[in-house]
Amino acid sequence: MDTEQRRCLTVVKEKIFLLPCEREPHSTKQMWKFEKKNTESMFVKTFPNMTIEDWEFGLEFKSKPADRIQNIRTIFNWGQLANGDKKLCLFNDDTSVEVTFFDCITSTYLEFEYATDYTIRKLQSNQCLRVNDEKAFLEPCNSDSMRWGFNDMTRQIMEVQSIKCLEKHDAGHKWQLRLGPCNADQESKHQKWKFEFYNPHYTNSTRTIITSARM
Repeated sequence: MDTEQRRCLTVVKEKIFLLPCEREPHSTKQMWKFEKKNTESMFVKTFPNMTIEDWEFGLEFKSKPADRIQNIRTIFNWGQLANGDKKLCLFNDDTSVEVTFFDCITSTYLEFEYATDYTIRKLQSNQCLRVNDEKAFLEPCNSDSMRWGFNDMTRQIMEVQSIKCLEKHDAGHKWQLRLGPCNADQESKHQKWKFEFYNPHYTNSTRTIITSARM
């Protein structure tokens, strides 16, 4: 697919054209196969298979540009961090360090940032996100703080040491923020995330995951 024109390579009478993509192809004219595929595990997790629907959801579920913030050159993204499944946002009300979920409303309790040192923080603070098997919480940022890669195409946020993705999990009586194996099929939206704003001075892309994972 050509991502700018949103058209697919199509064979018509032994010639190749860019034509509207068929949602359910009834012929082989838009089906293609490379001779070899990169099967290295890091590459597969970072660039999973995607359908047209997945790709279009990623285009719609994107941050918007903004420049009204101090120290903008130290931040990739900021504002509400919304989940693609039921669109709840990360929440911390300053009375505890725990990070939970809440409806995406206008509140400083829902504002986070993705800093250029690849940490996720409470907005304009020195409190960094850490996620373990039991809970998600904020702690003072330090050299051992969790680093995250953001895949702008799949909307996944990957913790670069475990190579697992941030996800919203149904813990029965409440929604829980945790790390889980990065989905390969992209059908579920519980691993898709969107910051409210992005920094127009930076071009943050899927390369962030590869770069930060090798730090």
